[in-house]
Amino acid sequence: MPGCNNDRDCGDDMLCASKNCVKACRDNSCGKNAVCLATRHRAVCSCPSGFSGDPIKECKSYECLQNEDCGSDEECNTDGKCKNVCLGACGLNAICRSVNRSPQCSCPPNYLGNPKIECTKQAVGSCLRNPCGVNARCRDVEDGSYECTCPPNCAGNPQRQCFCGTMEPCASKSCGTNAQCRIGQNGQPQCYCPRNYPNGDPNIECALERSVVDCRTTGCGINGECLREGAEFVCRCIPGTEGQADIECKTTLECGAHDHCAAGLACMEGRCGD
Repeated sequence: MPGCNNDRDCGDDMLCASKNCVKACRDNSCGKNAVCLATRHRAVCSCPSGFSGDPIKECKSYECLQNEDCGSDEECNTDGKCKNVCLGACGLNAICRSVNRSPQCSCPPNYLGNPKIECTKQAVGSCLRNPCGVNARCRDVEDGSYECTCPPNCAGNPQRQCFCGTMEPCASKSCGTNAQCRIGQNGQPQCYCPRNYPNGDPNIECALERSVVDCRTTGCGINGECLREGAEFVCRCIPGTEGQADIECKTTLECGAHDHCAAGLACMEGRCGD
């Protein structure tokens, strides 16, 4: 190696050390994975593409430099890695979803608790909370809800109170087909349609399916009349007419008097005959 008194005596990529010109970039000049560039007798360290960090100490590979380099549900951490924001963000059994790269924790259906700590499964149904009225029975339903009913020989509103041993008012109450009787909040008997026949007029008839048209509220057409047929109220044409009863029924009579008929014929029940 050529001798030297100072750096200027050496090449641009070398420096003067112990009267000798040596390379500015040596094995220990820069940190791990760093790139060394000798210029003006100095070693300049930098991290190559795809790496970041302190080039004097260590350059580490990275996936990202900012959040936008990651997926919509990820963020760029201090190590230059894309990390799912929901990873370890919520409690046991909780559901996590990313909103603007922030974790949102919630408990799934039929679970309760603090979603950031733990969600615990509810007991089947809610009967353990005694949600029904006095003397009522509670039954768990598969969808997680409950159903309140009055026991046999009892009546009333099962959500509030069932009256047992006081069924005399219902004994004298006449309800419609498939209907049942219960004691109302005012203590008076009332007819109602049960769950298995939920539609109709409980004072007349309860049916499984709801009537499509109820002429008591819609009315009927010209020459039409509203009649009850089973659990339904439908429009029918009055006798002597035909047509669409909810719009108009037209007369079907041939005659209204004898002189409306041909000679030798008489008008009988709207028809001309001999």
